[in-house]
Amino acid sequence: MNTCLISNLKLINNNNNINDNLYVEFIELTSLIIVTEAQIAPLEEFHTFLEKCLHKHVLEYIVKPLTRPGDNFASVIQALEVKTINNNDPTEIEMLNLVFKKPIPGFVNTYQSEQFLSEVHFYTDIIPAIKQFEESLNIPETERIEAFARYFGSRISLNPGAERVDMDAIILFENLKSLNYHSPSQFDKDDIFAILKILAKLHALCIAMRRLQPHLFYSNVDPYLHNVYSRSFLDTIKFTITDKFIEKELANFSEMPKSVQIAIKDLIKLCKNLLRNQNRIPDTPYTTFYHTDLWSKNILIKKDGTNKNYTQVKIVDFQLYRYDTFVHDLVQFLLINARINDLKTNFKSFIEYYHLEFVKTMRYTNCPLNDYTYEKIWKEIKDKAKYNLLDLYYYLAKRTIIWVFYMEQPTPKAIVNRLKCINDLYVENGLI
Repeated sequence: MNTCLISNLKLINNNNNINDNLYVEFIELTSLIIVTEAQIAPLEEFHTFLEKCLHKHVLEYIVKPLTRPGDNFASVIQALEVKTINNNDPTEIEMLNLVFKKPIPGFVNTYQSEQFLSEVHFYTDIIPAIKQFEESLNIPETERIEAFARYFGSRISLNPGAERVDMDAIILFENLKSLNYHSPSQFDKDDIFAILKILAKLHALCIAMRRLQPHLFYSNVDPYLHNVYSRSFLDTIKFTITDKFIEKELANFSEMPKSVQIAIKDLIKLCKNLLRNQNRIPDTPYTTFYHTDLWSKNILIKKDGTNKNYTQVKIVDFQLYRYDTFVHDLVQFLLINARINDLKTNFKSFIEYYHLEFVKTMRYTNCPLNDYTYEKIWKEIKDKAKYNLLDLYYYLAKRTIIWVFYMEQPTPKAIVNRLKCINDLYVENGLI
C-alpha cells in the first residue's frame, strides 16, 4: 500500500474516529491501485465450473482484461472467450464471449462478502421474481424489462458447504461489450430518455409487485434490499470524504449566497443523521428497488444500426442496491450523467418523461394510479431529493480525492462545473 497516499488521506479525517485500516480498505475498494494482473488469484477448478454453468463440454478458454483499475470498486472483472462443444452433437462447436467477476485478491471481508452475495441474489432471486410478476399479468413481451446481462451461474467457494464468500467466488455473465454495448463518457439526450424508460419500468414493476403480489415481493425481493453492514461501512467513509470536499469546494463559489451554503451544510448533516439512525426504510407508495450506483460505467448502451434514435440499455453492477424512494435513483442518475447543458434546459422534461413511462408500466400491471399523478410524483421529488445531496457530493469527491489530496492539484474544471450545476438545479427547482 502506498504510505504517502494513506498519509494524505489522513488529512481528510481531521479529528474523526477513522483508523488506518479503514483508509487502507477505502483505497483498495475504490481505486484498486494495488491490484495488477499478476496479483489476480488463479482460477481453481475453473474448467469444471464453466461446464456446470454452461451445460456444455468446454474445449478451451482464454482470459483477457476487460476493465481498467478503478472502473469496478469491489471486484476484479475479466473477459473470457470459451470454446465449447455440444454434449449431444460433437460437431457443434460454439465460441462464447463471457465475463466473470471475482473478489479483490487478499481482501474478502464481511463488506465484500455481502456485496458479492447481493449481486448473486439479484440474478437468482430478484430478476426471476420480476419475470414471474410480468408473466402472471400477461404484460406484452415488448413491454417487459430487458435491461440486464444474461447470468450463467456463480459459486461463493470451492467448499460446497460454505456460507461465506472466499477468494474462489465467481459470478459468470455474458460479455455485453462483445454484443456492441458500451459505456460512453457522457450520455446524449436520446440516451438519457432511453435510460429513464428502463429506470421507470424497473421502479414501477417493483412497486406494483409489492402492492399487488406482496407475497412474491416479500419472499423473493425484499429480503435482499436491507444490507445494513455495507451501508454502515460505506457511510462512514462517505461522511469523511464528503466533509473535506464541501469545506474546500463551497468556498470557491463566491457568488453563492451565504444562506444557500448554510442550507447545503445543514442538509448534509441531516443526511448523515438519517443514515446513522435508520436501519430500515418504511414502505410508502414510492419505495422500490434502488440501485444506488447509476454512473456511466454501470450503464451500457447500444444504438440500433437501422434506427439511430433507438437505444438499447443494460444496467450492471448490482452490489450496493437497497430499498428506498424512486427519487434517489432518478435524481442521482440525471445529475451525474446528463450533460450539463441538457440539465439546464431539459431537467423538467426528463422528469416528465420518467413519469410518463412509470405510469405506462403501472397501467400494464393494473396497479391503482391515485398516488402517481405528476403532481404527487413531483412532490415526492421535492420532499426527498434533498437527501441525495450527500451522495451527489460524495460521487464528485471520490473522483477528486487522488487528484486533489494526493497530487495536490486544483479540482478538475469538469467537477467544479458539475457541482455548480447541481447546486443551481437544487436552488432553481426548490429542492433545497
